[in-house]
Amino acid sequence: MAIAVISSFIQQCDSNGVPLNAGTIDVYAAGTTTPLSLYSDSALSVAATNPITLDSSGRHAITYIATASYKLVLKNSAGTTIYTRDNIDPGVAVGSGALAIANGGTAGTTAAAARTNLAAASSTDMATAQSDISNLNTWTGYNLTTQTRLAAGTTAQRPGSPSTGALRWNSTTSQFEGYNGSAWKHIIADDLNLANDLITGGGVVLLQRTTTSTATARTTTTTTPASDNTIPQISEGTEITDFTVNFTPVSASSEIRVRFNLSASGNAASTAVFALFKDGAVNSVAAISIANAAGAWDQNVILEYAVSPGATTQIAFQLRFGVSSGTVAINSPATLGGVRVSRMIIEEWLTP
Repeated sequence: MAIAVISSFIQQCDSNGVPLNAGTIDVYAAGTTTPLSLYSDSALSVAATNPITLDSSGRHAITYIATASYKLVLKNSAGTTIYTRDNIDPGVAVGSGALAIANGGTAGTTAAAARTNLAAASSTDMATAQSDISNLNTWTGYNLTTQTRLAAGTTAQRPGSPSTGALRWNSTTSQFEGYNGSAWKHIIADDLNLANDLITGGGVVLLQRTTTSTATARTTTTTTPASDNTIPQISEGTEITDFTVNFTPVSASSEIRVRFNLSASGNAASTAVFALFKDGAVNSVAAISIANAAGAWDQNVILEYAVSPGATTQIAFQLRFGVSSGTVAINSPATLGGVRVSRMIIEEWLTP
């Protein structure tokens, strides 16, 4: 960029106030005796003579130099120095070119270059920000103090390169989902940290629940000892296949709760044993015995078991029943038209 030499606007006179006809002005780089290139136009395209010669009124045409601090030496026509002015501040440049940031400019000749030099946002970023602001204005009742809104879309509209920890609403599955760095996972159902966040402060979260019911009458006379104070074995009694269930936890640190409500009955002097087995282990993990020496009996039997899985691998549960003597049954002797039901409930709870 260019600046006009300051003497272009000042009449030069001697000490008596007489204009310096045919006087000269040398223009140097500040602090030196190195002449600067002079121009008659602000585009710095038409060269002018250095030193500058004054006319009869002690003036000269507007003369330009490239933006820089400079020095002037004024002399009369005899070559005697009248004065020297050094380190003249060029001020704000004129014409085309880049004004340095230190001089109040952007050091750029285009809007994009100016934004880059000033470390400002790009025009694309600004357009995106404006679009986001416009979108906020379309959300009825929205403001930053009342609600937060996540991105929403179908499974097919998932971002191609999401950041780890990204959250969104999946309108295809109607579930919130998060990106764990390698895959999108349903929150809570796929055991992301939100489930743990929900229980902070003492709350409890039910992760999943399965119910298995049967109205089918099942009877056995197979022996399961009840009076020897030993753990029921998987080789004893009869398996109730209705309650052979595979269950897969979604959290390794949850609690699995298994509950049976059995509509059981037995004949006189029979002692029934109901035993729960896990993953085919020989020993039962929970059991209960029912006896009535006075005669036949018919009652609801409750059996409960709880365990922390320690992993998210599948767990196999199996219920067996047997007798020390006599006969035992569920949903019998009368099924009551199919409404006499025995039930197994498995729940997974995330607890503090």
